[in-house]
Amino acid sequence: MKFSCFFQRINVDLMENLCVKRLNDITETGVF
Repeated sequence: MKFSCFFQRINVDLMENLCVKRLNDITETGVF
C-alpha cells in the first residue's frame, strides 16, 4: 500500500513535469 502510494506520487510528478515541458515548448515555438 505504501509503495503504491509512493509510485502514484512519482507518476503525478512526472505527468506534471511533462505537461509543464509541453507548455514551455508551445510558448517557445508558438505551435501546438
